[in-house]
Amino acid sequence: MLHMTDRAADLLRNLRNEAQLPESAGVRIYSETAPTGEPTLSIGFTPDPMPTDQVSDHEGLRLFVAPEIAEPLAGAVMDVVADDGESQLIFRPAGTDEADAAGGTSVPE
Repeated sequence: MLHMTDRAADLLRNLRNEAQLPESAGVRIYSETAPTGEPTLSIGFTPDPMPTDQVSDHEGLRLFVAPEIAEPLAGAVMDVVADDGESQLIFRPAGTDEADAAGGTSVPE
């Protein structure tokens, strides 16, 4: 199961608040196809999970992971790194810390 750090949860809560979404809105991570045909990872807020989503909770922030990416992200942690003063979400292998995460997959906020 995908896990998230407190930093990631705080960033996502702040983004949700800035968008003036209700506190009950969860974060959904899913796969989309880019215009180039390449698969991409997408993150968005939604009131409810899809029926087949993997659902977890991090201190009140609900996380919904689409089934097609649940297994590839099973050993990962969603975290935050600062890049030129901006926070970015990354996915890193569990057991590594922020210093090791430079090679993670980043998702700009």
